Amino acid sequence: MIANIYFGNGQANGDSQRTINRMGYDLRAIYRKVKVVTSLKINDWGPFDYHRDFNLTYPLQSSIDISTSVGKPNWFILPDTRIGIMGIWRSLDQYSPRYSPTAIPPNTFPAEPVLSPVGFGNGSEWEIRTYIHINIGK
Repeated sequence: MIANIYFGNGQANGDSQRTINRMGYDLRAIYRKVKVVTSLKINDWGPFDYHRDFNLTYPLQSSIDISTSVGKPNWFILPDTRIGIMGIWRSLDQYSPRYSPTAIPPNTFPAEPVLSPVGFGNGSEWEIRTYIHINIGK
């Protein structure tokens, strides 16, 4: 088992002056051929670098990734061929991408939201991925 825990404040790489108080953890466990990775992030940026560049945050993110090795498992740091499924759930607020109340219709001038996010609840989104990681090397 491996656990990473973090907390603290952060500021975006771009020109946003908003600072965030973020925290989270990820936990990785391997048992025989099965590997499980789970994480929880609170008030943190999304998975891509542009989320931090433009200060796009999610109030809550959680994920679980379960995979199995197709062949004989190697030492845990070496790549091997794996097949797995991953699920991610995120809540959305006014600082999140794809938060609908602040969506601006296309070709709108001036480009200001039609509605204020005040009074609207948080949204949510799901991602479900299946994958195959293929190790070509020996």
